[in-house]
Amino acid sequence: PSLLHEGDVIKLKDDSEKAKTIFGNLDKLRVDVRDSIKEKGILGVVQDYKLTNARTADPKFRVNFPGIGADGICMSEMEIVERV
Repeated sequence: PSLLHEGDVIKLKDDSEKAKTIFGNLDKLRVDVRDSIKEKGILGVVQDYKLTNARTADPKFRVNFPGIGADGICMSEMEIVERV
């Protein structure tokens, strides 16, 4: 059984590499996306399970970030906001 399921909402941890990249490119995002990130953080919706890193045992999920795109995010890089 998976730790996360399709539709679960997650927040990217501010100190993760992906969050730092997104924060570094805020000016390239739409105004509504920028405002949402400033207000709530970088929220995403889990699409599905991808794999588990054999070395670190850190599961990775495909996550859709509205207005930004989809990416593979490790469990260690996120916080669970809402489960479906």
